[in-house]
Amino acid sequence: MSDSAIAPRRLPVWQHARRLGRASVGLGFVAVTGALLGVSSASLSVASVSMLVAVVSASLLGYEAGLVAAVSGFVVLNYFFTTPVGSLLIARADDLLVLVAFIVVAVIVAAVVARLTALRLRSERTAREVALRLTLANRLLAGDDPTEVLEAVAGELVTLYDLASCSLASDAAHAYAAAARPPVDHLAVQCGSLQVALGLGRPLSALDSAAITALGTELATALELIRLEDQVVAQRVSVDLASLRAGFLTGVTHDLRTPLATIKAAAGTLLVDDAPLEAGVRRELLESVYEGSAHLEGLVTKVLEFTRARAGDLQLERASVAPGELAAAAAARLARVAADQPIEVDVDPCVPAVDVDPVLLEHVMVNLLENALRYSTSGDPVQVEALDAGEAIELRVVDHGPGIPDDQRERVFEEFVRLRPREGGGIGLGLAIVQGLVAAHDGQVWCEATPGGGATFVVSLPVSGPGAS
Repeated sequence: MSDSAIAPRRLPVWQHARRLGRASVGLGFVAVTGALLGVSSASLSVASVSMLVAVVSASLLGYEAGLVAAVSGFVVLNYFFTTPVGSLLIARADDLLVLVAFIVVAVIVAAVVARLTALRLRSERTAREVALRLTLANRLLAGDDPTEVLEAVAGELVTLYDLASCSLASDAAHAYAAAARPPVDHLAVQCGSLQVALGLGRPLSALDSAAITALGTELATALELIRLEDQVVAQRVSVDLASLRAGFLTGVTHDLRTPLATIKAAAGTLLVDDAPLEAGVRRELLESVYEGSAHLEGLVTKVLEFTRARAGDLQLERASVAPGELAAAAAARLARVAADQPIEVDVDPCVPAVDVDPVLLEHVMVNLLENALRYSTSGDPVQVEALDAGEAIELRVVDHGPGIPDDQRERVFEEFVRLRPREGGGIGLGLAIVQGLVAAHDGQVWCEATPGGGATFVVSLPVSGPGAS
């Protein structure tokens, strides 16, 4: 057997049995028609037309059945409806002419009807083949499981080509379908990476063989494309992950150097035994060490929070909290940092409570306020508002700084992204942490322009309590 095509094989016993069955059916049509004509004592002309109808009916089953019906109809007409009755002799010339015309017309009609029937069946099968290919392509493109697609194809092939069984196997999937009958023979073909094994229920024509081979090749090609696409996606993920790791290390290393250098320099000066340090200088050095340590602690905390948020390892301890309390607590934590830039909290006490983790949501507000204070013009207040949006509440942190360009508002939530790296000393993780913490609360966060200039960050959270959906 060739590896690239299914070659039709001859099955003499099966073919003869099939043809004999069709011939028997054709003979049965003629026998029933002859019996009915004999009972009704029909004339030769009426009997000829009736026999022609029987031949047409038998021809629907194939040319063999039509031919047997034509010959047996000729014998029946000759024996029962021509003079002398009960004999194969023909006494009258016009009877002979009728019989000759009958056999000629019957044979031609049988051939034409059988051919038209075969073409109709071929057309229907072709339509089903095309539909099968379209369905196959659409399902694979839609991302369906290859195993389920192969199972559907195997079942359709069994029905379409009268197979006893069909097995489709590749490296990625395997499927098997069978009919309730034993196979008369087996065929196997290798279509690329797809192994096709067929249990035949009937002989395959050359067209059927070609169609099955083409379908198998198309299926193998589609599976190979899916495999290659998966490899490409996996490679991209690997590259992106490597890039993310490199960026993570670069960003963290860069932002750790400044406080470490400050701590090292101050500590080194303090450790010099003979250094004449005044009390004020010594205090300044100690304050530098403390502030550098606090800065390092903040950076490490942000990295840990970012890692937990990205890994989905956050354990929420939810409680019903008023938005005003969250805003006030966050503003109080930044009171010393924001001495020159007031934080104005404007929250209507009628705004519904939210079901959140108070500690994590307070940290969200702190990060947003730190970001707003960093980029706000000195002296301009940063505003915190809360609005009732129906099934959700919106916490809004408004600044009046330089603002964020439209095409950068989605990008600011990516890790290590700082639109103005020279302004402020952030590591570029604050907004990424905000997005992760808000998503863990089934909420959303986005950025929009502040009227008159600046940026407004909006946190939308589902409402808790009786008004919750």
